Formats: sequence, structure tokens, C-alpha cells
Amino acid sequence: MGADTAQLTRPKAQELISNAPGFSPTEMSLPLRGAFFDLGVKQGWWVPGIVGVDLTARGKEIFKLTATLASGPKLRFVKPIRRFIIAVTGITDAPQAFGPNAKVVQYTGGFDVSDFPKEVAKAFDDKNGNPPGTFIARFAEAQKKNPGQSEALLKLYDDGWRVEKVEMGPGF
Repeated sequence: MGADTAQLTRPKAQELISNAPGFSPTEMSLPLRGAFFDLGVKQGWWVPGIVGVDLTARGKEIFKLTATLASGPKLRFVKPIRRFIIAVTGITDAPQAFGPNAKVVQYTGGFDVSDFPKEVAKAFDDKNGNPPGTFIARFAEAQKKNPGQSEALLKLYDDGWRVEKVEMGPGF
């Protein structure tokens, strides 16, 4: 193995994590309560159901409903939103329990706002009396001010580095 294969650089870590299964696209879950619940009813995306909501035909074009026994119903977008890495902020040796050839990579990231459903963004703008595009602009600005902090575990094998685990921090 060459020296260039053994060294884990920030660009290489970013490439590996970005392409790791489970990193992206993500199924962002949405809260089925409060103002968002009311907005969905008003927009005709769902009607109140016995447990949570029942999606309408229009709602099924944008959302899908999944459920787990532990957390109850979850609302997700039909077209998942992609994550991206803003920056790799650090690479350190992993704790010894992970072996001698393991690294912890810390990084910040966000969501690709171009994937956010336009109809949902417009509904938020209309609800709040804002001009079109305000919701998406504020979402993007919030990501710049407070990007999600996350970590990944990478291990060096005979053929190069592999992502062993990706942990998403809050908001990411």
C-alpha cells in the first residue's frame, strides 16, 4: 500500500462520507402537530385520522407516511432531500477499541434546499404572509449560521479507507 493510500486527508474523508450508504439522500421526518398539522389540513395534504393523519391523493404526491411502534406516525417527503458536507472540521485517532487504523472524522453539513418540495415551501410562505422564496432562503441561511455537527468512523484496510459508521448530529 502506498503512502498516499494510508493518509486520510480532509478531501478524501469528505468524498468517502458523502458516498457512504445511509448518508444521503435522507428521509427527513416532519412533525405532525401544531401549525404544520393545521397547514396540511388547510392545503388538502391530509385529513385527521384515527392515529395521526390519512394522506389525500394530493398529499401522497408529496409525502409518505411511515410508522414505528416506538415513535408513532412519521411524515416524510416522497422525494428524499439530499445531505451535503459543508466542511470536514477535524480528523483524529479513534479510541483504541476501534483498532489501530481507525479515525474519527468530524464535519458540518446541511440539506440541499433545492430538493425541498416547492408546494410545501410556498404554503409556508403564504401562511406567514411572506413573499415567494422566503422560506427556502431562511432555511438556507439558518444552515449557514448553524450547520449540523456530525461524526464518522473510518478504518484503513489493505485496499484503502472505508466508512464504518456515520452518525448525524442534531439538525442534520
